[in-house]
Amino acid sequence: MADFSQGRMLLSHNFDIVDGVVPPLSREEFAKLFIEGLPESAQCRLVNNPHWIIEVIFNTGKVSPTEMGEKYAQVLLNIRRNQIKEGFSMPHILILGGIKTTPVMSNRWRV
Repeated sequence: MADFSQGRMLLSHNFDIVDGVVPPLSREEFAKLFIEGLPESAQCRLVNNPHWIIEVIFNTGKVSPTEMGEKYAQVLLNIRRNQIKEGFSMPHILILGGIKTTPVMSNRWRV
């Protein structure tokens, strides 16, 4: 029987942002924001995958996937607000979510 009390999210980042508005983040810097940003809320780790950057494991009995996504969006927003260059507007932060209920098609993309 599956353990439905453990949630799992994979985070990615679009590194295509307007030059000069906020500093670029490497994969490691992006991961560090979340690993250090909410250490009590989840276990986060950098993953070796061409698309996904961070794996997040959390207790769905304490926080819903929606709440976890909102917490991580807030961490990114807070950091980026502090990094915005004078005279620029805050870039849009788009958070996408979904549930994968089918098996992985190939071990090549498994994290």
